[in-house]
Amino acid sequence: MPHRLRLRGLLRPLVHAGATVAVAAAAVGALLAATPHPNPPLASTRPVASTQIPVYREVASDGGIFTFGGSSYLGSMGGKPLNQPIVGMAATPDGGGYWEVAADGGIFTFGDAPYLGSMGGTPLNQPVVGMAVDPATGGYWEVAADGGIFSFGAPYLGSMGGKPLNQPIVGMAATPDGKGYWLVASDGGIFTFGDAGFYGSMGGIPLNAPVVGLAVAPGTGVMTHVYLPQYPAGSYGVDISKFQDNASCTATLPAAGPIRIVEVNGLASQYPNPCLSHEARWAGNDLNLYTFLSYGTSAADQPGCNGDQACNFGYQAAQYAVAYAASQGVNTNVVWWLDIEGAGTYWSSDPAANAQVITGALAGLHAAGPSTVGIYTSVLGWKPIVGSFQPNVPLWVAWYTGNPGANCATAMSYGAAHGDQLPDGGLWLTQYTSNGGSLDGDYAC
Repeated sequence: MPHRLRLRGLLRPLVHAGATVAVAAAAVGALLAATPHPNPPLASTRPVASTQIPVYREVASDGGIFTFGGSSYLGSMGGKPLNQPIVGMAATPDGGGYWEVAADGGIFTFGDAPYLGSMGGTPLNQPVVGMAVDPATGGYWEVAADGGIFSFGAPYLGSMGGKPLNQPIVGMAATPDGKGYWLVASDGGIFTFGDAGFYGSMGGIPLNAPVVGLAVAPGTGVMTHVYLPQYPAGSYGVDISKFQDNASCTATLPAAGPIRIVEVNGLASQYPNPCLSHEARWAGNDLNLYTFLSYGTSAADQPGCNGDQACNFGYQAAQYAVAYAASQGVNTNVVWWLDIEGAGTYWSSDPAANAQVITGALAGLHAAGPSTVGIYTSVLGWKPIVGSFQPNVPLWVAWYTGNPGANCATAMSYGAAHGDQLPDGGLWLTQYTSNGGSLDGDYAC
């Protein structure tokens, strides 16, 4: 396989403007779903910010709904047969409807709330304990007591399913932009996914009574994630693959700057780097890893993919890469990069399907342990592969101008001017030379 572009930058979530998690020790028998409500009533169901008043609804375990503050009653499951008790509810983004969710994952819709699927009738390892709505798509997530996440019309961003928990998960909440969510356990532990920030928790602190839920404090505007890259701005380095080593994996590797990014494998679930262990030792504490991704499909269902075969394939490819790195004794708890390039060669002609591969790969990496995952792509090479798909993850951009500072200053605007909406989680790195002296030159923005 030819040597390809790679990225490097350690990301750690720091700040979300206007978003704070508040743990709500609500009464076990009453779960609240707030909904915006205009005063006086308007013809449209969409609220007007300047006239909003706080309203809410309660839901009982038999599905009964109780409204307060002028919130509308749109129906309920009260008095109707249920296979399992209701455990939560959520309002639609415009307040014109709501969902109820049962412990078996069954979903019941009222008002303008759409039915987008559910876990009802599907065997579960642990019961569902709550749900949250994606304000961006109008879809929703269900969360189980073991931290498993089931997404319907909303992006899967990772879960605690299959991971050790001190106490069961009891609730979840979405970020205002829909690009992340929090899970909370009964001991007050908080788990973050996507652009949800960690601001502290009650985990490990003695409580008089268990935590039973959480809520997000209202903010203004769209929440933007601010990341802290690993490499200092202005630093240099290189990315390497098996092609910069020799057949016995004993070559003297360059005394590069702190940016050191190493190939794990050269095609989705294929071409493992035989020199990975040697090259990871060269990188030391500056190690970042990358895996070259390509299109494919798999019928083997993977968590959060909801049967999408391209998503399944991406998820499996990511898990393959992490498993291979671990088998070589390499620390996998570092920043990872998905190498996305080769439109028409390594990818299908369907941008939506290609985006599903990448979505699955992001989820597969997070599920395997790495918390920071970015994307490497060229300044005009992203759109031909994925169309308008724009994940909120760090970017390592390839643009062979030989002028890294200018790349950092103009890559995003240059791409946008040409209709290429690059990943918007922050431009961390630029690969500004292509295999110069057999090595790619990288620079931290």
